[in-house]
Amino acid sequence: MTTYEQRIPRPLITQDAAPYWQGVNAGRLLYQRCASCGAAVWQP
Repeated sequence: MTTYEQRIPRPLITQDAAPYWQGVNAGRLLYQRCASCGAAVWQP
C-alpha cells in the first residue's frame, strides 16, 4: 500500500506581511485598522 503525505506550502513572507507573521510566531493575531475611522481591515 502506498501512503500519500500532503504537504502544505510555507507562506512567502514579504516585507509588508512580516509584522503579521511575527505576531503569529508570538501567538498573537495582528491586523490593520483604518487610520481615519479605526475600523478593522481584514482581507484574508
